[in-house]
Amino acid sequence: MKNVKDRLLMMPLFNNCPDHVVDSLLLEVPHRQVDRKADARIAYAHDEITEVIILVSGKVHTTMTHPGKDGVEIDHFTGPKMLAQVITFAKENRLPCTIVADTECKLLYFNRDSFFDWLTSHTEVMKNFIVSISSRGKTLTKYLRAFAMLSLRERILAYLRENGRIDNVAELVRTMGVDRTSVSRVLSALKREGVVARTMDGLELTKQQ
Repeated sequence: MKNVKDRLLMMPLFNNCPDHVVDSLLLEVPHRQVDRKADARIAYAHDEITEVIILVSGKVHTTMTHPGKDGVEIDHFTGPKMLAQVITFAKENRLPCTIVADTECKLLYFNRDSFFDWLTSHTEVMKNFIVSISSRGKTLTKYLRAFAMLSLRERILAYLRENGRIDNVAELVRTMGVDRTSVSRVLSALKREGVVARTMDGLELTKQQ
């Protein structure tokens, strides 16, 4: 596996930045490295985020739970990636969801105040950070629209357009946050109408779509 510096250089945070910028981050900002096994909880909903968390390698997903219901998977991330970046420097910085490791993960935890001071002294990195937060805000707005305004049928069609296919119905159920019966009913209707078809890879939109 590539070393930590090489992994960090792959992040959008360091676009158009020379290698020595990452060297300065690792040398000047206090941090610690943590390894997590698959299925481990990296952080829990309502935890206060007091450090900058960077997923160096591995895959994670975020999930929200509701009383009496299974967790709803919100998003998936693959390292290298800064986690919880939208709320890290917010006044109200409690995590709205739980972060779960899908695979073995390597993480770096940076002192938040020191990271902020370092960030403000590196203009190009600061620009990239702002762009990243803006992009994340746009993504969150899309999710909110999907959950608040679209029917389950529309949400499933949007999922297919974005991901290309459904190869795991159980994962789709978690993502949609509804019971399996409802998802199966919609998928059956879409297959009956010729909107989706089963292929060797899974359920996909038909070509006329």
